[in-house]
Amino acid sequence: MAQEVFLRIYRARDRYEPRARFAAWIYKIATNLSLKEAGRKRRMLFGGNHHRPADDAAAEELSIPSPSPDAEQQLISSELGILLRRAIASLPRNEKVALLLRRYQELSYREIAGIMQCTEAAVKTYIHRGKLHVRDRMLPYLEKGGT
Repeated sequence: MAQEVFLRIYRARDRYEPRARFAAWIYKIATNLSLKEAGRKRRMLFGGNHHRPADDAAAEELSIPSPSPDAEQQLISSELGILLRRAIASLPRNEKVALLLRRYQELSYREIAGIMQCTEAAVKTYIHRGKLHVRDRMLPYLEKGGT
C-alpha cells in the first residue's frame, strides 16, 4: 500500500497545489487509496467462502500487543482493542475518516476538511457523531464486563 501511495504521489506531483500542507495532500491520497482497497477486500471476503467473519479477520491483522506483563490484563486489553477496532470499522465512512485523521494522525479540523473536501463544521460533526457511536458500542461491554 505504501508503495502504491508513493507512486500515486509521484504521478500526481504536477497537480499539487500548495493551498494546504503537503502532508494533508499525501493523507488525502493515502486515505482514498486505503478506503478503496478496504472496500475491495470487504467485497472479496463477503463474496468468498470464509469461515470467520470479516471484522474478526481484520481485528486479528490489526492487533496491538499490550505492554502489560499480566496475562489477564493482556487478554482484557486485547479484547478491548478488538472491540474498539470493530466499533470504528462499523462507523459510516465520513465519521470513520474524520475520527481517524483527528485522533491518530493528529490533523487539524482545517486539514481534515481539506482532505475530505467539506467544511470544518462538518468535520466537527463527523467526529462528534463518530465518538458517540463508538461510545455506544463500547459502553455495554464496559458497564457489564463484556456480557
